[in-house]
Amino acid sequence: MSNRGGGGGGGRGGGRDNGDDFKQHDKTSSAISVLGCDGKRYAVDESTSGYFHEIEALVEKEPETPEAVEERQILAANALEESIGHEMALSMDARCSRIMEKLLKFASDDDLVRYLEGITKEPTDFFTLCKSLFGSRVAEHALTVVMARVGRSPTAELLEKLTAPLTSICDSLTGSAVDAAYDPRVSPVARKFLSLLSGRECSPSAKSGSLAGKLKGGTSAAGTFADSGEAPPDRHRFDALLNTFSDATLAALEAELWNLTEDSCGSAFLQALLNAHTGDAAALNWIIPGFLGCAPEEGTKEGELLSTAKESDIKQLVESRSGSHLFEAILRAAPRGLLNEIFRRFFRGKLRQLAGHPT
Repeated sequence: MSNRGGGGGGGRGGGRDNGDDFKQHDKTSSAISVLGCDGKRYAVDESTSGYFHEIEALVEKEPETPEAVEERQILAANALEESIGHEMALSMDARCSRIMEKLLKFASDDDLVRYLEGITKEPTDFFTLCKSLFGSRVAEHALTVVMARVGRSPTAELLEKLTAPLTSICDSLTGSAVDAAYDPRVSPVARKFLSLLSGRECSPSAKSGSLAGKLKGGTSAAGTFADSGEAPPDRHRFDALLNTFSDATLAALEAELWNLTEDSCGSAFLQALLNAHTGDAAALNWIIPGFLGCAPEEGTKEGELLSTAKESDIKQLVESRSGSHLFEAILRAAPRGLLNEIFRRFFRGKLRQLAGHPT
């Protein structure tokens, strides 16, 4: 066990409890007890929470020298060892969640993987974490750190270590796919997970990392992306897990797809799903028709994939605020043959009329 500063006298004070967001304290203690959306209480003893409060000042500033970086790495190793068994509570606590974010950046690969294992012990743990206002920020940050560690050419050893926790994250999100797509806290994390799996930035480029962005779902710039999607992936692509996640998610969302197109978070998630599969014509030739209300049979010829699409539905999608962003993403991602069919069926001879509409 690591050496830690004595005492547990960190931040005291009462708190209010509105479900999964705010801690509830004994006023004479720094112990943490957070109520998750699953109805469970996630607690941290006074000694452990006190230690995290004591190191808060040490992680406030980014290290600027190699020596300071090394010291921060040692501190991260010690603190993350102390967090074992308490990852959920610390990550959902208003104060300690910020400390966890700063520590994860300097965690070793083993400590990072162990943290991911700590927030995926139970099937619903990761979803519960993402439903928390503060936990969702830590979850999104942890995935960003994984993306940076994986890079273009990760070692086979690292990929093997990540397999189990990433699979658990996949299962947790797909198990609550409808809620995950709609929820303004979970949806940005699910989009970040798509970015991790696909090796490219899939999320709209709004500053969803801020608290204000999180409250709105980070979709204020829906329809624009950090990259064009035309270039090859920037990082390693988890092909098998991406396909598993997409297949399971779309199956769960099938009955809700049309409603999702009208929702800002839902539309942004569907856009991210399209961007994750950019360049994969086989996948897009069944994903896009599904978004447009079609279910072409296997072996359907090019040019007939949208034969059952209703022009009135497409017009409604194009003219709605969130739906129009999704349709822009569809046009960017569609393989050439499908793009030609979209133009032939829904745009030919109608461009002047459509151009006059504000969306």
